[in-house]
Amino acid sequence: MAEEESNAWDTIARLLAHARELRVFTQLWLSERGEVIIRNDPGIRRIQDETLDLLDGLVTTAQHDGRLRADIGSGDVTMMLSLLVKYGPTADKNLADMMLHRATVLILDGLRAPGTLLPGGPVTHRDLS
Repeated sequence: MAEEESNAWDTIARLLAHARELRVFTQLWLSERGEVIIRNDPGIRRIQDETLDLLDGLVTTAQHDGRLRADIGSGDVTMMLSLLVKYGPTADKNLADMMLHRATVLILDGLRAPGTLLPGGPVTHRDLS
């Protein structure tokens, strides 16, 4: 995904925009059972760590480029993604898709630099462990 975009911000935006496709993977990752699997499988843990390291790099680069707020960490982006995969309290697919798109735009606006001062410090992926 990163190699298909011209900059780190666009890659993060694309990741969030693909929340629906990532829903099953993310739900497994964030579920109790998924946590046990990840914790006990060194191969899956390695892939998770590599993915989170990649996200750390994207966050740092997007901040350096001035597109992502300086007070955001990769854990913040991960939390936003987890919110998006739980979209849509409706069975109407078109309405659910529109709601997901709106939520994605709202989240991206909140992540965009410079932004309003946030409480606390950036959340890293290590904070989520």
